[in-house]
Amino acid sequence: MKAKEAREKYLPKLYSIQRNLGEALTEEQRKDAYYSVRIKDILNEVTEVIQALQTYNDDFDVYENEIEMKLRMIREEIADLPLIRKTEK
Repeated sequence: MKAKEAREKYLPKLYSIQRNLGEALTEEQRKDAYYSVRIKDILNEVTEVIQALQTYNDDFDVYENEIEMKLRMIREEIADLPLIRKTEK
């Protein structure tokens, strides 16, 4: 997969995760320092993936399975957090 395709496919997902974690961090900072640190760590991981995707030239070959694995790990880490999920109506 080319970097341009990877950016188009994965950056929207990563930005969404980043935004939602930022909102959760604001809530958790008021409650529990331990979970605040975990959320910050996950946010840093998301940011690293975003920055890596943004720095590649458009025709640079990237390994989609590595991106998928990183995304899966991030989602698993988020699933372990006791966050309240907002439901949209």
